[in-house]
Amino acid sequence: MKSIVELVRAYAEAKRSRMAFEKLAAEYKANKEEPAKADLLMAMTVAGMKSVKLAEFGTISVKEKDHYEITDMEKLAEYLYSVMSENAQSGIPLADAMLLQARVKRDVLEAYLANSLGNKPIEDATDEDLAPFGVKRATQMDISIRNS
Repeated sequence: MKSIVELVRAYAEAKRSRMAFEKLAAEYKANKEEPAKADLLMAMTVAGMKSVKLAEFGTISVKEKDHYEITDMEKLAEYLYSVMSENAQSGIPLADAMLLQARVKRDVLEAYLANSLGNKPIEDATDEDLAPFGVKRATQMDISIRNS
């Protein structure tokens, strides 16, 4: 059996190696992959292409990815506080009203806002509708490659 020192040494080396690979991967993504993706998105947009099928890669398509971003932390906190108060009165766990991340999870936020937006479906909500809650919908273009 290995000694504690040997096990610590093996663990520390494995962790150092992993961290070096992660740093290298992040640099590669920032310096190579993301600029290549931006160039491809631009070229496809300029050409008016939503998708193209290439024998070597399969189907390459432009897609939109929506997410919500916090625009006003104070407004969002006030809204979540009101939901927490309602939860407390209804016997629902207070933690169910908390969103503890910088990018709000879409389905969780939509569930909260569904009641607060009245009869308007969440997918029809504008940034103006969402402003009182301190969030906005953001759309990001992305590339999808599906091998055929």
